[in-house]
Amino acid sequence: MGVERSSSEVPLRRVWDSLQRVGFGLCIFDDALRLIAVNDPFCDLFGAAGERLQYGTSLSQFVRELIAQKVVRQDDEETWIAECTDALRSGTTLQLKLSDGRICKLVTTLGHESGLTLVAEDVTRTRYSEETLREAKEFAEKANIMKSRFLRAANHDLRQPLATMKILVYNCMSVEDPEARSQALRSMDLTVSVMEELLGALLNVGQLDAGAIVPRVASFPVATLFKRLGVQFIHQAEDKGLNLTIVPTSCHIATDQLLLERILANFLSNAIRYTDYGRILLGCRRIDNKLRIEVYDTGRGIAPEHHERIFDEFFRINTGGSHSERTALGLGLNVAKRLSQLLETPISLRSAPGRGSVFSITVPIGDIWRSEVGQNDITEALTGEFVGVEALIVEDDSVLRDALSTLLDRWGIIVHAAGNYDQALQMAAEKRPDLVISDFQLPGGSNGLDVCRSVQTALGEEIPCIIVTADTDERRLAEISAAGLPLLIKPIAPARLRVLMHHVLFEENDTSSDFQSEAG
Repeated sequence: MGVERSSSEVPLRRVWDSLQRVGFGLCIFDDALRLIAVNDPFCDLFGAAGERLQYGTSLSQFVRELIAQKVVRQDDEETWIAECTDALRSGTTLQLKLSDGRICKLVTTLGHESGLTLVAEDVTRTRYSEETLREAKEFAEKANIMKSRFLRAANHDLRQPLATMKILVYNCMSVEDPEARSQALRSMDLTVSVMEELLGALLNVGQLDAGAIVPRVASFPVATLFKRLGVQFIHQAEDKGLNLTIVPTSCHIATDQLLLERILANFLSNAIRYTDYGRILLGCRRIDNKLRIEVYDTGRGIAPEHHERIFDEFFRINTGGSHSERTALGLGLNVAKRLSQLLETPISLRSAPGRGSVFSITVPIGDIWRSEVGQNDITEALTGEFVGVEALIVEDDSVLRDALSTLLDRWGIIVHAAGNYDQALQMAAEKRPDLVISDFQLPGGSNGLDVCRSVQTALGEEIPCIIVTADTDERRLAEISAAGLPLLIKPIAPARLRVLMHHVLFEENDTSSDFQSEAG
């Protein structure tokens, strides 16, 4: 809209017509701060409040209409109206956030003798672009902080296996007994493996802030994890005169093994650092379908007011302890908390001054049939348990059949090897097997399920069976699962095979209900 003017002001009208076409809003007040001219862009910018502008409208009335027409929303309206009016009178530039989310910039130009001019412009896009640049700058600064934090965390965490390696090398140099030296070398090899995976874990931790890390959840035996932690920390505990006890367990859990190891490693490292004498215990207990893994220590304990802050980044309790305590970065428990949040596995703390501490984490029970086990993770407690067991192997691939037969023979098993369905039934009739291990795909149109059913029917009893296959089609796996038989995917991992054999031969019959609950 435009305010009417005298027809004799032709030159001024032409000027004003030109100002109507400019790309910004223009509004002119006289020396009494009464409106004498306004262009359409100005009215359009302020919507309902702009439509109410007319010749003689005061500056304060215009500001009040911004509130009355809900073009601008403020909690303390009267205070805002007074402050905004005073600011415009004094020539202050304002940025108004309108109710619809737009941002308007109001620039006041004071006349040489009297009056004022308001220039209004929608700067929403510019403002948001500035915010985007500011956020990008903050992100870059945060990235630099994360890089520094990562380097400090790497220095902190890598000291653990390096300290273990130093002790092992020293011990190995003075050991003369071949068996003891061999054991030390095996421990060194496992420690190097820990360091390699630790470097990978630290890289993952460095990505936590960016949200780029995705946990790899799988089922695995807790014993595997405990063994690795034992190798990593038992020498450090002994070097400080502490007794580190790891309680054996046969449970399986489902989570990211490497990330969980970092959490427990931080618990153990913290326990060793702040325990002057006594013992540290790593164990677990089952609670419904969860497993709570706990690290106990007889250390100094933590006062209740520090229980929450102990997980904050770089937080350390000043106890005036050893040099290693004073130089600790205070990242371990913070990393543990962040990883536990990522895994959705809650951690907790029970502690009191002078009474030690218990750090724990609760994880889901895993599935033994889908458990991932490395060949080096076979526990010594299983050695010799298969001696005298008779197993029927059904595999049409002669190379794989011979390799599997050799492996089982090394474990003390009496092997009967068949290449097809008919040979398997004939061998089972001649000598009752204690266990059947059958490939799923067999020649002649039969399969491993047919073999297992026929052998059990012929012998009139539930002979333990394991199915092996390279076929990962979901329908095929569902068919095997529906039959209730444990499954191994080729290539066969000896450790995984051994764990399954142990369960189907020695645990399933006696503790079937408990085991099924634990596995599922």
